[in-house]
Amino acid sequence: MKQYHILADEGWTHLDNPPNRYHHFFAALLGPADTISVLEQRLKLAHEKFNHTHKNEIKWSKLNGHLFSDYKLLIDTFFDFWKNNDELKFRQLFLDQKYEYTGEGNSKDMLFMVYYQFIKHSL
Repeated sequence: MKQYHILADEGWTHLDNPPNRYHHFFAALLGPADTISVLEQRLKLAHEKFNHTHKNEIKWSKLNGHLFSDYKLLIDTFFDFWKNNDELKFRQLFLDQKYEYTGEGNSKDMLFMVYYQFIKHSL
């Protein structure tokens, strides 16, 4: 039986009044476990070729001309791999800040609920 992996991440602005209309971002990548492993290896090789040191993770908010070559290498590596592996499925979701969460619990609870629905319906 083929095994699949889901890689997922989210990002959001932490401001009470976000500057942009879309302020919660969710992304997921689904693919066969062996394909995901190859992608991870390729991304690690790209990381080894970086010109600069990055702490823990690449943050788009830190992108500048100085770091551009590292970001470009990472993105090119991912999209070149994705283009040649049609078993990979990528989905993303943006939440519109004009819709305010009014349910029970806090906003982090809302993120988990949205992520569950996102994965359930997208993949």
